[in-house]
Amino acid sequence: MAWTAYITVPAFLILVGWSIISELSRHDVGALVASAPPGPQLTLLQGTTLVAGGFIVGAIVTPDMTRFNRSVADVVKQTLVGVTLGEYVIGMAGVLLAHAVGTSEITTIVTSSVGWVGILVIVAGTIKINDWNLYSSGLGLVNFVGTVLGRKVHRGAATAVIGLLGSVLAAAGILDAFVDFLTVLGVVFPPIAGIMVAEYFVVRRWRGELEQARRRGAVPESAPDWVPATLLIWLAAALVGRFVEVGLGSINSLVLAFVLYVVAGKLGWVRGVGSHRTAEAVPAGSAV
Repeated sequence: MAWTAYITVPAFLILVGWSIISELSRHDVGALVASAPPGPQLTLLQGTTLVAGGFIVGAIVTPDMTRFNRSVADVVKQTLVGVTLGEYVIGMAGVLLAHAVGTSEITTIVTSSVGWVGILVIVAGTIKINDWNLYSSGLGLVNFVGTVLGRKVHRGAATAVIGLLGSVLAAAGILDAFVDFLTVLGVVFPPIAGIMVAEYFVVRRWRGELEQARRRGAVPESAPDWVPATLLIWLAAALVGRFVEVGLGSINSLVLAFVLYVVAGKLGWVRGVGSHRTAEAVPAGSAV
C-alpha cells in the first residue's frame, strides 16, 4: 500500500493542479460557486446525512489504517492531512470542476481538462484508494467470521473475493444506487461511533483492560465474543436514524446510540458473552 501511494498520490495531486489551472482559468470561480449543481438535486437533510455519515465511517475505520503507525503524532498527521487536503481541498476542486464542465462524471471532467493521460492517473488513484478499502473490508470480514462463526479465514483469500465481487458489482452498474447506499451508511455506522465514545469515556466497562494493555505496548489478550446490549442498541439506533424523519438521520442514530449505551451501562446490562484471545496480542505500533 505504501509503494502504491508513493507513485499515485503525487501523480494525482499533479493531475488536480493541472485540471484546476487548465479548466478553472477559463471560468469565473465566484460564478461557479453560486451556480446550481449540474446533477440531480438533494435535500438539505439528504446531503447532511451523506456528508456526516461519510465522515463518521472514515472515523470508525481510521484505526484500521493507522494501527501500525509508529507514534501518536503520525496518526494525528495522517488524519489531519487526509481530512484537510483530501476532503476539503481536493473535494472542493472536484465540485468546482463539475460545475465548470456541467457534469458529475469524473471521466468527462478529466478528459475535458487534461485529456486521456488524466484517465490513467485516475485509474492509478482508484487502485490506491481501493487497496485501503479492500484492506479494511477484508480485515472486518475475517474478524466477523472468526468472532461469530468461530472459523479462521485467510485474509488474503477473503480480500481477493471481496475485490472480485466489488468489480463484478461495479460492472453491473451498482453505482446507480450509490446515493442510496451512502444514505444507508449514514445511519448504520454512526451508532457504532456513539457506542464506542460512550464505552470509552462514560461506561468504561473495558477501559481498565485497554489501559493495562497500552502500558504493556500491546492489545488486551482477550475480548468477549458477543455483547448483546451493544447489538440491540446499534440496531435500534440505526432503525430510528433510517425511518424517523425528524432531524438528521446520522446525528439521530449517533446520539441515540450514545444515550442508550450509557443507560444500559448504568443499569449493568453491558456484559460480554463468551471470550476469545485476540490476534496474538500484537504489540501496538509494530509492523507485521
